[in-house]
Amino acid sequence: MKIHYGVSINSDSGVNDLPDLPALELVEVPGDWCGSAEFALPRKWRRKKLWLRNSDDIRFFRSLPDAGSGVRQEFYRLFAKRCQAAVTANAGCCSLAPDLEYALNEPDPAAKLHRTLGVCFGIAEKCRLPLTLEVRIPGTAAAKTADFLRFKHALLYPLRTICAIHPHEPGALEALETFAGDCKFDCDIFRVCFDAASGNYLSDNLFNKLRQFLRKSGFADPVIIFDPGYGADKNTYLELNRLAECGK
Repeated sequence: MKIHYGVSINSDSGVNDLPDLPALELVEVPGDWCGSAEFALPRKWRRKKLWLRNSDDIRFFRSLPDAGSGVRQEFYRLFAKRCQAAVTANAGCCSLAPDLEYALNEPDPAAKLHRTLGVCFGIAEKCRLPLTLEVRIPGTAAAKTADFLRFKHALLYPLRTICAIHPHEPGALEALETFAGDCKFDCDIFRVCFDAASGNYLSDNLFNKLRQFLRKSGFADPVIIFDPGYGADKNTYLELNRLAECGK
């Protein structure tokens, strides 16, 4: 089993000053970067795979299923524009972060979210862009694994699951262990989130604990994306590159 490693970039400040980071073969960027005149990966990163993350910039997605038709149509136009821009930028994947906690607790929101995700999947499929569904760990969706699986299977179309794990929060590793044990074919993408600027970091021990939950799925080999938050410095990225080298 080969693990692929990547890094999530949250700010374009200082990106051009970063080194090549050869062990990190994937770069994840906010969705609103694609299509903007300012967006451009550094030349030394042009061979890296590009993924698009919509969990931050399309904030109203969480309340979209309950919104009026005009708001929903505006979102779909925005999402289509993002997908088209992602294809132009040669992005290989796109993610969405709906309010699964709300949807899993009430049948009506779940049905509405099914319809919303169906439209989003159709838009992404038209662009031949794989779509991933983000699950926060720890979080209600991870705690209610059976409900999450029923929700996802009812979609009737393939969506990979990206586990956005916050390993420094209480109960995170225990929640991940439960989720990974019950979702044997869904735990193949991790986004490991921490705030490097505030002093959080990934030790070798914590990194190795996270890796043990990864599995090869029917989709592809597993992926780990490091997300050091805003304000991460050059040394943080060099350390993440070292961890990726050790984890290959």
